[in-house]
Amino acid sequence: MKVIMVVTNHFNPDPRVYKEAKSLVRNGYEVIIIAWDRVGKYPEKEVMDGVVIKRIKLKCKYGSMKDFIIRLPLFYLKALKILLKEKFNVIHTHDFDTAFLGFLSKYLFRKKWIYDVHDLYFTFFMKDGNNKKFIPSLLSNIVKKIDLFFAKCCGTLIIPTESIGGKFEGLKEYYIINRIKKDKIITIWNVPDVEGFLNYKKLDLKKSDKFTIGFIGSKRTTKNFISL
Repeated sequence: MKVIMVVTNHFNPDPRVYKEAKSLVRNGYEVIIIAWDRVGKYPEKEVMDGVVIKRIKLKCKYGSMKDFIIRLPLFYLKALKILLKEKFNVIHTHDFDTAFLGFLSKYLFRKKWIYDVHDLYFTFFMKDGNNKKFIPSLLSNIVKKIDLFFAKCCGTLIIPTESIGGKFEGLKEYYIINRIKKDKIITIWNVPDVEGFLNYKKLDLKKSDKFTIGFIGSKRTTKNFISL
């Protein structure tokens, strides 16, 4: 079977996407990743550990939401051209900004659609759990409703967190509360590649006997930080 993954970064590589793609290749799947090269400096086609990467060169400023929104439809059109040429069985869209392509593939091309939610995009507009201004609040609610719509339409929903011991809710509980069927949700944790982190000499790190908690990412609200 051929699986096409879609990401809106240049895949250099994206750790979560890369690990999932390599796992599929090891289990006999053919995997193609459609990536968005926003800076125009990466190879148009590349193969990494059996995973084929096809990059769409389309300039877009990182950090500029306005530029991203304007150019995202152009990325969709270029990605659709690739999808029309490839005889694929499954489309695996990563994050909210690629989900529209999964929606089209399911209902236009009759393909299986996997929606992989790395993060809740509506929280980008939030501050300390509250939307104090009208525009951020409106955008947050619109994105939240569209995301839940996609979650209901997809065949499988992959999320990175679920409750441990029932103390804090993860994304799995969030979607179940919002009426997404439990049996379509799969949790794939953002765990590190342990073997890579144990090579202290290669990483130029000193081994410590102290217990350490490391977090790589962004916390947007006080509530999130307290949970961490």
